[in-house]
Amino acid sequence: MGLCRASKRAAMRLGLLELLACSLCYGRDFSVAVHEEDSREIRVGKVDCKGCGAASEIEEGILNTLGTPTDIVRAEIAGNALVAKTERSSATDEWLLGLPRTYAEYYSDKDESWQNEEKEVRALVELVDPKPGDVVLDLGAGTSWTTDLLARRGCCAIAIDVSTEKYVGLSSSDVYMKHHGSYYERVVADMSSRLPFNDSRFDVIFAFSAVHHAPDVESTFREVARLLKPSGSFALVEATRGMLESRNRFGLREREQYGLNEHKYSLREYQRLATATCLSLQVYPAPSFFAKMDGLQHGSLRVPGPLALKHRIGKIMARTFWKHSRSREIATQLYPLLCHLIGMQMLVIARKASPASGVDRS
Repeated sequence: MGLCRASKRAAMRLGLLELLACSLCYGRDFSVAVHEEDSREIRVGKVDCKGCGAASEIEEGILNTLGTPTDIVRAEIAGNALVAKTERSSATDEWLLGLPRTYAEYYSDKDESWQNEEKEVRALVELVDPKPGDVVLDLGAGTSWTTDLLARRGCCAIAIDVSTEKYVGLSSSDVYMKHHGSYYERVVADMSSRLPFNDSRFDVIFAFSAVHHAPDVESTFREVARLLKPSGSFALVEATRGMLESRNRFGLREREQYGLNEHKYSLREYQRLATATCLSLQVYPAPSFFAKMDGLQHGSLRVPGPLALKHRIGKIMARTFWKHSRSREIATQLYPLLCHLIGMQMLVIARKASPASGVDRS
């Protein structure tokens, strides 16, 4: 943890204390006890709030502000630990460095989905285009390969997750920072509770396939709106649930085996949440959609099982108008409708209005 000490060490990458606010009393005055440090950061120590005395431990450079977790968060932590001990018991540092492509090693459906995830993450980052020095938060970062990507872009990045277990959680960060020479802060916190940061401090908040894990997605959106700077952006990659899909099917295996908090929300629900928190929402097609349409057009892709309905609809689209020159432009315009009807992977940017817009955000 690159905390700022009285000596103002040159190893500082991000003055995390300048961003912190106590989750209990909202105080901003802290004392730091350093028990172990290296050339990069404080590895073991403690941060105490001078206002209410709340203490947050630092272990492996990770600041733990979680406190007493809710039952849902406790189940998520336990589920992730079980994943690490079972499915990823043979995982290595090389596996981490190959993410997200190497996720497929531990799943039976070894299709192109994990390669698509990397394309979608990179496409969303390019849409938002964070600049070097921008302060960005990565919600539900997990192994934090996405945070590392942002840090290597020059952003002052912070990874948030409830789990620290290596190969599923924030302790994986040491592998990325050692290999790439990058640096980013790591904080244990629940994305649906009050996050330990001051208001209006982040240029961008990212959530890559993470919001559907939130214990209370409405509270998460409220926290995002609180933390964003005026004109800041909330950028997320998420699958949507269509009108023709079951609410309960998504993540069924993960819920049953590991007790993970899996959900799938409709685009209308995301739109409602954005409106309620005064964020303007824009939907973009996922790169995987265009790749699948190309495959369907040429007959090189077959999607069986529960996706058969989507597959049939996709084949009709591919055969009727995908060959036309304006097909991609039309598909982009119709994409929100597809999300509503059949559920699609989507890229979303929800922007916070600036004060000049006249919107009251108190």
